[in-house]
Amino acid sequence: MSGAVSSSALLNIGCCTDLYQLPIVRQLMGGALHPGGLAVTRAMAKRLSLSKGGRLLDVACGYGTSALMIAQTYKCAVVGMDASAAALDQAREEARRLRLDQAVSLVQGDAGASPFAPSSFTGALCECATSLFDDRLASLKEVARVLEPGGRLALSDVTFRPSALPGPLDTPLARMLCIPLGVGPEDFRHLLKEAGLEVEDATDCSEAITGLVGKVQQLFGSQPVSSGDSAQGPAARELTAALDCTKQLVLEGDLGYWAFIARKPAC
Repeated sequence: MSGAVSSSALLNIGCCTDLYQLPIVRQLMGGALHPGGLAVTRAMAKRLSLSKGGRLLDVACGYGTSALMIAQTYKCAVVGMDASAAALDQAREEARRLRLDQAVSLVQGDAGASPFAPSSFTGALCECATSLFDDRLASLKEVARVLEPGGRLALSDVTFRPSALPGPLDTPLARMLCIPLGVGPEDFRHLLKEAGLEVEDATDCSEAITGLVGKVQQLFGSQPVSSGDSAQGPAARELTAALDCTKQLVLEGDLGYWAFIARKPAC
């Protein structure tokens, strides 16, 4: 795996945009920048009853990886919405490369105030993003508003039950990954219901986090991460403690990654 990065740099990276620009992170995450990668996306997409003639909204689409995969797989129209103009520019470039620019539209917008008419979409997708929204409930209500009756939302996100980060995870990286902003899976059920959606399925995908942790441990344990950053250095030990703490939290059920399928009532 190419793209060396020091453990101290990884722990103290400034923002998620900087993190996702690292080639090593793109490789670890498998292109889709959330736990489980496109495997989780594909499993959720199967539940959305997508087909040619359908119309999907990808809320907080980022670099468009999921939107492009869905358009390619289901031959449906996809609208990707994100607040980042830079991410959308990269998504447009990839759409042109794949010759999907006619099937995928990319719009800059706020999840809490989307520019779409009611009942505009047959399905919606939102991956690993609600913790970044100014108002999680308001954004979910917007999704419900633009879904047609009977349409479904596929939502996945980090879940976190403790009220504070344990010491080993009290790092800029953990905060940037929105771990302390997560809520429990039971809270997501309540939020979706309050938004006017009926939860049809909730799947624990937390093994995706432990798998990702294992990849990071293997990477940092099997090769020099950068010159001057010894495997025995303080930053490396801090990263090891953070990864061990993450695995323990997942084992105890306090940290996880869940996928939900929620349906807008037909009447």
